[in-house]
Order: sequence, then structure tokens, then C-alpha cells
Amino acid sequence: MGNVMYCHTDIIAAYQGAGYGMVLINRMLNALKQSGSIGVHLIQHKDNLRAFKFYTEKFGFIVIATLDTELVLGKML
Repeated sequence: MGNVMYCHTDIIAAYQGAGYGMVLINRMLNALKQSGSIGVHLIQHKDNLRAFKFYTEKFGFIVIATLDTELVLGKML
């Protein structure tokens, strides 16, 4: 069994839209891929359309499960 990583990301409002999230997620995905991970998943609140568009449109995540108030998004690396 491989390693499991947990990461919580939250860009404060004053810095949202400035590219910090893009840099952070790109670096994390690259590090995971280089370490041998074959995929990644995340959980986000269903009502957060901005985050949904960010992950799906910018990084190619897809919905892999729906919970009561959250979506589970995943991506193969």
C-alpha cells in the first residue's frame, strides 16, 4: 500500500484570483506525480461553484462521488 497525503488548502479572500491557488495546486500535483502517486481526490462543498470550476476547468478533476453537502472530485495523475 502506498503513502497517503492529506492537504487542506484555503486561500484567504484578499488573495483569491491572484494565481496563488493555481501555483499551489500545480506544485502539489507535480510533487504527488513525482513521488509515484497515480491519482488524487479532494472534497469540496457542493455550493462552492467557484472552487468546482477551478478544479474541473483548470485541472481536469471530475466528480467521483456526491455526499450530503459535499462533492468528491478526483483526477488520475
